[in-house]
Amino acid sequence: MWRKLHVWGGVLIAIPMLIIGVSTIFIAHGDAWGAKQITFGEVKPDAELKRVLTTAQGIMLGGKQGVVLLDDAGQVKQSWLPQLDIKALRELNGQVYASGKMGLYQQQQDDWLQLYQGDVEDMTLQQGKLTLLVKHVGLVQQQGQEWQVLRADSGKEEARNLDKLMMDLHSGKAIFGKYDWIWMDVLGAYIIIFTLTGVWLWSRRSQF
Repeated sequence: MWRKLHVWGGVLIAIPMLIIGVSTIFIAHGDAWGAKQITFGEVKPDAELKRVLTTAQGIMLGGKQGVVLLDDAGQVKQSWLPQLDIKALRELNGQVYASGKMGLYQQQQDDWLQLYQGDVEDMTLQQGKLTLLVKHVGLVQQQGQEWQVLRADSGKEEARNLDKLMMDLHSGKAIFGKYDWIWMDVLGAYIIIFTLTGVWLWSRRSQF
């Protein structure tokens, strides 16, 4: 009885385990595979708004789905950069800039030009030069066509509390650091292989 309960319990949990294994690998490589660009259902450009900016064009809002421009009635008039999760939205020296994980963009009429590639947290003007705060890089300033690091990121992490330590252990960051995808790949692949081979062995055994 207990043996059958154990076997059938393993078979029933195979599908959830397979889902966990596959989704673990997707979580590790989702950005590289463009998972955020694969959407289900209607994508609303004004969803999860986080930034607001008043310009001569009207009110601009920045959120999870890029930048939107509102008309006088408060309705979405135009939207841009749907692939960019906006972290900062500013008007500097008459130019509108938006930044996020994919970089810094400058509005040029109905188009946006990427000026910097990287995870830009914020931007400002310092002595007329664009100055960016870039995650894992530091303070970066535009020098002509180049970008110069004014102050490098110290690379020192904040003190861990127990909750962060458990999360970093779970994700593998505490062991592999920025290569935590190795941890997730190994565990995800193990779960997938263990689940599929287990079901295969069970099916073969049940035939005899």
